[in-house]
Amino acid sequence: MGILSYLSRVATFFILFVACAFAAPKVVPPSQNISSVEEIFNLRVFSEPLVPIGGEPSAEENRALVDALNQYDSRSNQDDFSSLRSFVSSHPASKWAASLLTDMGIEY
Repeated sequence: MGILSYLSRVATFFILFVACAFAAPKVVPPSQNISSVEEIFNLRVFSEPLVPIGGEPSAEENRALVDALNQYDSRSNQDDFSSLRSFVSSHPASKWAASLLTDMGIEY
C-alpha cells in the first residue's frame, strides 16, 4: 500500500470519527406513555439527559414533566420555554427541577 493510500484512509477515518463525535444527539419527542424515571432519562429532548436529583420523583411529577416536554416539543417559537418554566413554577421542589433548569440554561 502506498503512502498516499495510507494517508487517504487515515484522513477518512479521522473525518468519520470527528463527525460521529460531534454529531448532535437524536431528539426523540416524548410520548404520553412515558412515566418512569428511566424512560424520561432516555429521552433526548435536550443535549444532556434529564436526571432526578435528590431522590425518586413521584408519578404525578413524572406525568407533569412529560406533559411539559410534549408542549415544549410542539412549540412554534424556538425561544418558547413557557411550558418548562410553568412546570418548575408549579413544582418548585421537584426532583427534576435542577436538571431541567440546567438543560434550559444550555438551550438559552
